[in-house]
Amino acid sequence: MRRSVLLAVVTATIAGCTPSAPPPTPPPALATLGTLAPTSTFFPTAFPTGVGPVVGDVSPARVLQAADGGYEAYGYGLMAPARVAEVLQPPCAGAAGPSEALLDGRASATMSFRYRGPNSPYDGTVDEVLTRYRADGAARLITEWRTAVAACPHLDLGPVTAENAIVASGFAGPESILVTTVRSGPTSRDDPLRFSATDYTALVRIGDAMIVLRVGPWETGSPRRADVDRLIGAALTRATA
Repeated sequence: MRRSVLLAVVTATIAGCTPSAPPPTPPPALATLGTLAPTSTFFPTAFPTGVGPVVGDVSPARVLQAADGGYEAYGYGLMAPARVAEVLQPPCAGAAGPSEALLDGRASATMSFRYRGPNSPYDGTVDEVLTRYRADGAARLITEWRTAVAACPHLDLGPVTAENAIVASGFAGPESILVTTVRSGPTSRDDPLRFSATDYTALVRIGDAMIVLRVGPWETGSPRRADVDRLIGAALTRATA
């Protein structure tokens, strides 16, 4: 509802602009990351043995910023606790796993992003949770996700189904995975038309810290894979700066 209203407001605002209005400033450029694959990496630097990128303080400055959302990112801010729990919870799980008891610090950010141009619809939404864990909490979380996807590749939610799969791993160190959740079903119970929407969830462990990044559609459909890659790269850059 809010997105439809927002699009109407954006459209009306654009229609009312005068020809003398200055051109919009493009979003900051990021490296082209390409399509994720098991052999690709977001950390191309050859680190010495036993040394790698680290996450400093877990603070709002270490997560995605509004500038990472392209042209006029919408709704940037902290995530509500319930939304944080939703993003961290593995597929088909009824509650947080044992890793949550080892929480030692957390920061989050959410926004709708737009990369195609200032007058285009928003490309999708992104939620990021950066957490520092005690002991083996970070390793436990990624294990909880691997186990959940293996145990629940398909979920029947009545007229809607969800398919879960790990589609890439090892792109930011050995403990990094990209999970897709594809939901499909009728647009309504009385409508023969069907919809399909994809969420991407990236989990990247960096020492005792974990980045969990969920990218979903703006209204319907699926976010572009190139945009997902771009957001993962931006999140890693912020976390390890």
